[in-house]
Amino acid sequence: MIFAVIKDDIVTDIIVADENQKGELELAMDAALRDTSLEGLMIGDWLTGGVWTRNINGEQVILPLPTIDYEQYYNAMTEELFNG
Repeated sequence: MIFAVIKDDIVTDIIVADENQKGELELAMDAALRDTSLEGLMIGDWLTGGVWTRNINGEQVILPLPTIDYEQYYNAMTEELFNG
């Protein structure tokens, strides 16, 4: 499962882990883990006023419930990681 690592209402990391390890990892990381398939969260997303937002071109935009294409997401993340 792909989890967003959340500290102080901000997504600080994205990890892959077994769903059964969630509680153990939350304790070890002192963070909340949330299934990214729920909102399509990415590093830097912020929970404010009960809604998730993302900074897009300097503006905080409320995230809609997405339809996630994991292959497209993986390709975009791989491109960013290796080609920065």
